[in-house]
Amino acid sequence: MNNPLPVQPMPSTSRSKRWLRKLLPALSMLALVLLIGVIVAIFLALDVQLETQLDTVRVLKPWGIAIQGALIVLIGLGWTQVVNWGRRRGIVQEWEYEQALAARGKGLLMMLAYWLLIPVGPATLLRVLGG
Repeated sequence: MNNPLPVQPMPSTSRSKRWLRKLLPALSMLALVLLIGVIVAIFLALDVQLETQLDTVRVLKPWGIAIQGALIVLIGLGWTQVVNWGRRRGIVQEWEYEQALAARGKGLLMMLAYWLLIPVGPATLLRVLGG
């Protein structure tokens, strides 16, 4: 049996590049923690009342959940138009167009799972369901 695709040798990577790849996630996490620390320090320096900010977020959260839910419904109703828009923009390639049209159920299921887990959240679900 002939293999039509030739096997390319893996390029060798130096030790420093491998160490950098291993350190990159830790450095990214450190940068995120430092950024959060700077933001908290700025809030404290400006004497921002975090309780009032959190109260505002609590008031606006149901509106955000409703808007995202409505967008999911609109995407589901106009799935063909969304896929056609993606094809015009080059996001959906010509060879995958039929597959994208057929993936409506999977796409909506993924959006619903996101909506329930992130914007709505487990605590809200338990509260609504009486748990």
